[in-house]
Amino acid sequence: MRNTSIIVLAAAVILGLLAVAGVQGVLSARSGETAKVAMTTVVVARKPLEFGNELATDALEEKQWPADAVPEGSFTKIEEVVGSERRVALRSIAVGEPVLKERVSGFGGRAALSQVIEEGHRAVAVRVSDVSGAGGFILPGDRVDVLSTISPTNERLDTITNILLENVRVLAIDQEADESTGGAIVAKAATIEVKPEDAQKIALASTIGTLSLSLRNTLAIADAATEKQAANRPIRYKDLGPAIDEAKPPVVRAAPVNPNATMNVIRGVEPTRASVPREGARAQATIGASASDLHANAGAAAAQMASTLKIGAPAGE
Repeated sequence: MRNTSIIVLAAAVILGLLAVAGVQGVLSARSGETAKVAMTTVVVARKPLEFGNELATDALEEKQWPADAVPEGSFTKIEEVVGSERRVALRSIAVGEPVLKERVSGFGGRAALSQVIEEGHRAVAVRVSDVSGAGGFILPGDRVDVLSTISPTNERLDTITNILLENVRVLAIDQEADESTGGAIVAKAATIEVKPEDAQKIALASTIGTLSLSLRNTLAIADAATEKQAANRPIRYKDLGPAIDEAKPPVVRAAPVNPNATMNVIRGVEPTRASVPREGARAQATIGASASDLHANAGAAAAQMASTLKIGAPAGE
């Protein structure tokens, strides 16, 4: 029994040593693979850089970076960024973020808004207020929709609002172009980045109506078809409340037909006008109308008789 126990214990020790050796071999293989990854250097920001900050040596550092993951437009040496002439940041650069060519100016450059406009686009200013500018929460770097409100007939009830442009980038608010700006800014103008044709639309819409900005969620991915349908649907006065029936044309009622007709009656030399019932409308004649006709006829007969007596009287009487 004792010999069997010794054999089992020895086998367990041997298996344990083999397991430890296997784990060490795997770890060594992995470390060897890691060591084989090619590395290079990339210039990153040592401290936060804001719009207009000068790129100085103490604000940059060279950091080890995998050669197959180097960001496009990055620098490998600080000497490539800092030279004899001044260079500034055109966009915010966080600590540890690679410094890219598109985020910095050229040598001797300055923090100009014209340098951050994408190729083929234009910068256009839109007049805004605390209401039309989303309460001042639109900041440089945000994405907005441009709304146009016009009245084709100059009547308030005919006013319509359309989404003129969608998903445009805000370059600056008033004179502030720093994307790291915090807090609300109640501004009088917002500079947005649009295509040349869209710049013409904004210029025209601002002269015949009012423009306002609608702040978008830059992280949300909306359905393009839904956005297009919403953009093509103008909002009118009737969309502001419950459904309103369309104005109905006034009902034209026919004038009541007089049951009596008027005719001229000549007795002697004096013409008179008498009212007689129309054919087919005798039942509608009233007693008052008949009495009026009899009175008119009696008066006409009396006048005719007086005229006859006057004509037949002897001369000198």
